[in-house]
Amino acid sequence: MGEAEDQVDKFSAPVYLVYPLNAASVTVSGTTTAWAWGSWTEIIPVNTVTKTFWIIGLAITNTSQAVPTIIQIGKGASGSEAAIANFKIRGVVSAWMTLPSPIRVEANTRIAARVAQAGTSFQATDISVAYLTDL
Repeated sequence: MGEAEDQVDKFSAPVYLVYPLNAASVTVSGTTTAWAWGSWTEIIPVNTVTKTFWIIGLAITNTSQAVPTIIQIGKGASGSEAAIANFKIRGVVSAWMTLPSPIRVEANTRIAARVAQAGTSFQATDISVAYLTDL
């Protein structure tokens, strides 16, 4: 196992959460230029998760997507996001993506996403982030 998995196994009381919860997923917009990144959109605001956490999956909804789309997850302040993961989807109406390995994120870190698409017509993707933390 890798370092992240070893740390996850040491949780005394793991808690699995989704953000946003009890609210609509966050809509992340693409552009009308093929494979051009859209703007970063905040998924988890800074200081929302106050303990170290591990991103374990994404809930994705897009009822009109018919072209390949890359979802990029980043962390950091607005305007200085650093990419931490990329995912490719196609023709998704609603999907749950479990990551092959959890991504460790420091407490109080802002999480954002952006998309790039093969097509030239505007498409939006709704995203929620699933994560694991300790009590």
